[in-house]
Amino acid sequence: MEGVAPYILPSGVSTLNLETTEWEFLRDIGIELGVPENAILREDKATNTFENSRFSKHVLQQMGIHPTRAILVCKSYHARRGLLT
Repeated sequence: MEGVAPYILPSGVSTLNLETTEWEFLRDIGIELGVPENAILREDKATNTFENSRFSKHVLQQMGIHPTRAILVCKSYHARRGLLT
């Protein structure tokens, strides 16, 4: 899916594995799949869907990025909550 987006923004702090954050876990997968590290933005404070959205928006604003559209990637059972948020 190269060329779909200039950045990815994994978001989240909690995981079942207390040694890493959700952000670190997703960043590592992105790197393994060939995403350049400088294209992976960082939001590692969110603890729920609302915070994922709010904190991610803040990261983008701080970087001067104002997207007109985004691709939300999540598990299928989480899609409705993500869309509503």
